[in-house]
Amino acid sequence: MCYSELGGSQPIMAASNAHSSSSSRTSRSKGKEASRETPRAKKGGSKQAKHPPSLNDGFLSHMVIDNAFAMAERVGARAVFVSADLLPPMRTLDASKRPFDIYLVAHDLGQLVPPDARACKVLKVPNIPVGRVGKIKVAMVMAASRNLLKVGDRLVCVSGLPEANMLDTIMVMQVGTETEVLTTTEIGDFAKKMKAGVFDTVLELALELANEGREGKPVGTIFVVGDMRALKEHVRQLVLNPFKGYAERERQILDPSVRGTIKEFSTIDGAFIIDTRGIVQSAGTYLDAQAAPTDLPPGLGARHLSAASITAAVPGCIAIAVSESTNEVRVFRHGRIVSEIEAGTHQPTPREGEQGSA
Repeated sequence: MCYSELGGSQPIMAASNAHSSSSSRTSRSKGKEASRETPRAKKGGSKQAKHPPSLNDGFLSHMVIDNAFAMAERVGARAVFVSADLLPPMRTLDASKRPFDIYLVAHDLGQLVPPDARACKVLKVPNIPVGRVGKIKVAMVMAASRNLLKVGDRLVCVSGLPEANMLDTIMVMQVGTETEVLTTTEIGDFAKKMKAGVFDTVLELALELANEGREGKPVGTIFVVGDMRALKEHVRQLVLNPFKGYAERERQILDPSVRGTIKEFSTIDGAFIIDTRGIVQSAGTYLDAQAAPTDLPPGLGARHLSAASITAAVPGCIAIAVSESTNEVRVFRHGRIVSEIEAGTHQPTPREGEQGSA
């Protein structure tokens, strides 16, 4: 009995010839050794011939998208959010054939959104360098501010790092129960009461300051947006108000030149106060709110305590705090943090004497 090349003990032919028994045994012994070596040689050759696919040529990104869509169907997702800047070339997205919405998250609608993305929706976000989860957090906060989410919605988010140029992360969440990304949808309830684009602009400004700082130094500040009639009892000036006396059109935060002015004044101690129309009312403002915030994590300094307190005292407002020591941006509503986003890659060091203002 001989062994086949596949190994095992399959009888493939009967050996019957005139050789001596010794010669026959020798032949069988050599045959067995050869047959045992042959599968190993072929197996090793197969490994050398087959190369794993390259991850950065779109292979992984395509696989991540396909699996995200499959997961969305299995869990009954309301929508799938995809980082448009990391879409692989020649990827066709057709939301018309899906039981869920597809949102392309992009900062450049002209360059990043593929023209063949049929029936897909677009969510514009700031062009700020953040990590994988940071990109998802920004997208979720922006979606909440536009009332695209409601409690109970299941979402699938697809993200990755721009440096790697590939999609490599899938996150599944349910609005109202997810605490790491977005603790509440109350941002949307508030955003309905303000002029379109105001909240998005303020958040983008905060992220830019957290990422860039000012003149090479880290910056910490607070933006408070709300009804001035309710806020005026809880604020007072630390310094002369640099925005006082200017026409409203010259203080409109949606104006790019005003955004540059805000960056110039960001090093002044105190908060920026902005009304729901987007008119900057003051800078260098002290928040004199005594309401006790709820569920604040330990270790936060006076800046975050002030932001939480003003939103607890004035339920109709929202506050965004930029941490000088950790370059994180925190959004406050009703005295608690509703979102935390780490912007940028640098880790600034607090300036001497300001450790408690983070």
